[in-house]
Amino acid sequence: MLTEAKQRVLLGGCPLRLVATFADSEWALAQVPFGQERDAAWRRQFTQVHAHREAMLVLQGEVTQGLNGVVYHGGPGTVFLYDVGERHDGGFPPTAPDSDQMWMYFAPGFITCQGIEVRSGRYGNDFRYSCKSPELIKRLNHAWDAAAKGGPTRLELAQAQLCALFSVLFTDVIAAAEQPPGGSSVQKEAILEIKQFLQHTAGRGVDVTTLARMAGFSRSHFLRLFRQHVGMTVYEVINEVRRQRYYELLAEGVSMKVIADELGLQSSSALAHWRRKNIDAKMRATE
Repeated sequence: MLTEAKQRVLLGGCPLRLVATFADSEWALAQVPFGQERDAAWRRQFTQVHAHREAMLVLQGEVTQGLNGVVYHGGPGTVFLYDVGERHDGGFPPTAPDSDQMWMYFAPGFITCQGIEVRSGRYGNDFRYSCKSPELIKRLNHAWDAAAKGGPTRLELAQAQLCALFSVLFTDVIAAAEQPPGGSSVQKEAILEIKQFLQHTAGRGVDVTTLARMAGFSRSHFLRLFRQHVGMTVYEVINEVRRQRYYELLAEGVSMKVIADELGLQSSSALAHWRRKNIDAKMRATE
């Protein structure tokens, strides 16, 4: 739940500090190379790369995060930014201190804000909010683009814009939390948002654990709810979207290597295996 302490951070009680690959070192707090910190072995095994943007706000406690080969530390008010294709921690090491965080998942048409409570290296879901303001989403992405690509003068302005826009998003989270709970309709909305996300990405750069976290459910609960509300499994939806995208790219004359990358498959051989299983086999079954 959104305690007073968490609300205080969301309302600007702690100055926002950005940690990103484009940020100045003074904003990054402390940096430690991957191989020189206690969780290096864990980080080598549990690293994620996504085809969508993510961000995380520290609400309570101290958080350590690996990002593109560097480990960063931050307290309340720190916002970690993970751009498309950037390697970052996939979960929390067993030694992670207790903390409260809010993860933000940038999808086409919405941003999911998911509260996370980390206790003894394990996490549990807290509050959830979905921002569907086209203007705010557009401006956040534009400011992020400007910060990532701009020069020193432009970078300072873009970072200030990012902090201001994130502050707007954070106040929206608190306003939504004051509304009465919607019960099963909220669950269905969360699941349909994930379906929409998959239709845009064809599952590229995500796994079921990440999708479950975006929806605000445990992995097993998410899989059950997805089938209940969509009538198909997550994997069936991904393959259906991939088939549609495959035929579109094929008609455009795109190479197999590019198609494999667009569908989130590791190589042309992986694409060939997927095609045999999900296209050729289905065609034979209907003959």
